[in-house]
Amino acid sequence: MKHKTNIFREVKALRETVQYRIKDNVYNDELEVEHKRLEAIDEVLRYLKNLSIISHEKTKERIHHYLKKANLNARTTAAAFDVSVNAIEVSVKYVSDKIRSLIGTPLKVIEQANDISTIESGMVDFRKVTETGTPVYRHFLAGVEPYFPKPRYNPKFSLADCQKEISRIAVFAHYAEQVLSKECDQDKLAHILSLVSSLNGSVNDREALKRFFSGEFGQSETGENLNIREQMNQMHHWHQNKNPYID
Repeated sequence: MKHKTNIFREVKALRETVQYRIKDNVYNDELEVEHKRLEAIDEVLRYLKNLSIISHEKTKERIHHYLKKANLNARTTAAAFDVSVNAIEVSVKYVSDKIRSLIGTPLKVIEQANDISTIESGMVDFRKVTETGTPVYRHFLAGVEPYFPKPRYNPKFSLADCQKEISRIAVFAHYAEQVLSKECDQDKLAHILSLVSSLNGSVNDREALKRFFSGEFGQSETGENLNIREQMNQMHHWHQNKNPYID
């Protein structure tokens, strides 16, 4: 089976392709887009050359040589360190796979984009993942990533084993539309949004929602986590018993 090109070769080849497009008159109508793509690729290259993702000094030294002195040649790198070619190829593959798991998605966006705004969107995602070390999950609503565990494949699980988790996470993906547009009364939803985003309505209503959405009613007095219905009950209890003389 043919091995997948490592990400260092892939980005180098992509840059060469874009440079060719810029020089080729056929692509004149898309020149501005290609220049923006080249700018984005050069930022990706600066990240790759930095090797900040590698913590093991010996591996970092070998990859540094592979990139900057051996022109991406495993055999030349192996000779320089007096190790087998396979040892270098394994190191390169390990680092490449690690980097690809992080920047593979935004890199694909940059590569396939047909306009400048899409390239810029890809770069926003690229900067986010390289700064945080957390992959961007384009299927899910923005802001949920901090609550996700670090991705880790486990061959013992089938999709059938993960049905509960899939159904829960779907609320933050495509099923959010179903929940918000089909299962919610739009007038009531608009009213709630007005209360949390303006000074409309009563102070108590706004304060109750503020406390609810910030998680203040998430636990009982004994520290036990409450389900959403129990949290709603807590909010209603607070709202009904609010002393108007107490802020």
